[in-house]
Amino acid sequence: MDASAKRGGKRPRAVQRVTMADVARAAEVSVATVSRVLNGYPHVAAQQRERVLAVIEALNYRPNRNAQNLRARKSTLVGVVVPDIANPYFMAMVRGCEDVAQQSGLAVIVASTEENAERERQQLESIVDHGVTHVVLAPATEEDEALDFLAVRGTHCVLVDRDVPGSPYGAVLNDDLEAVTALVEVLVQAGHRDIGVVAGPQSGFTGRVRLAAARDALIARGLDLPSERVVIEDFMDGFGHAGVLRLLQQRQRPTAVLVCNNILMGATLRAARLLHIAIPADLSLVGIAEREFLDLVQPPITTAQQDPRGIGRLAMKVLMDPVALDRERQVLRVPAPLVAGASVLPLVRM
Repeated sequence: MDASAKRGGKRPRAVQRVTMADVARAAEVSVATVSRVLNGYPHVAAQQRERVLAVIEALNYRPNRNAQNLRARKSTLVGVVVPDIANPYFMAMVRGCEDVAQQSGLAVIVASTEENAERERQQLESIVDHGVTHVVLAPATEEDEALDFLAVRGTHCVLVDRDVPGSPYGAVLNDDLEAVTALVEVLVQAGHRDIGVVAGPQSGFTGRVRLAAARDALIARGLDLPSERVVIEDFMDGFGHAGVLRLLQQRQRPTAVLVCNNILMGATLRAARLLHIAIPADLSLVGIAEREFLDLVQPPITTAQQDPRGIGRLAMKVLMDPVALDRERQVLRVPAPLVAGASVLPLVRM
């Protein structure tokens, strides 16, 4: 028992420190915005900056200088956080990041989120606690909590494969609009008018962008995309296999199908084989995919060929360039060039 307790006195109540989250809440802005104001980033609206500074003064907020000093130490590590390191697409992206990091004498820490926001937060906390100040992130969700955490800790970040609109961080993405439009044009030029789209789940940024691009491209060419011609099955359901089976077993199936990623392309090929549907004799097929579907599949599939390793390289170059990081938020798009295969059969119309 201490002296004050023996005298019957009360312990002094600890003064609760005002946090950056408290400032953000009072100023009605994100924690990332408060961090940018404190760190002198130029790209903050004047009205927001003034409101944040007024709240800082009113609440007598004082930044945690110990944490800032810890972050100031130079790290030889960079973090790369992706949804699934077993997925060849993301593994190639990691290799691209490593290509550039190693040239700069840096080592890469790789972590997987399994598309789970809580696991993503845990992985980022662990990486940053190890002194990592630069991170390449393929975000698990479009919520900004993980990005707010990185901003609070003063971590530099570049997003890959998926964007988070309104975030303070730049992004390196596939040029999905160009890729999908080119694939639709291939089918339309071959005479196809009844086209299905295997789009995958719409809970994520990429799935929504690619389906919207397909619908817009078809509408621009005077065609419709009925809901029964769209597969939006979750990847967990046999990687979309059940949804593709339903599409291909319709009484009058589409004459052609556009597939929006590698996993779904595999599901579509398996479903076609199970139903004894020959490509392209019975069904024309195109998709956004990688080299494996040109080298291993017969007939070769017409694809908009992604370059995940190139995306990883470009993202890491941006992350290592202090001038690029200090610019206003940029979204860079990596082309997915069209590679013709033998999977589209021209329709003869009488």
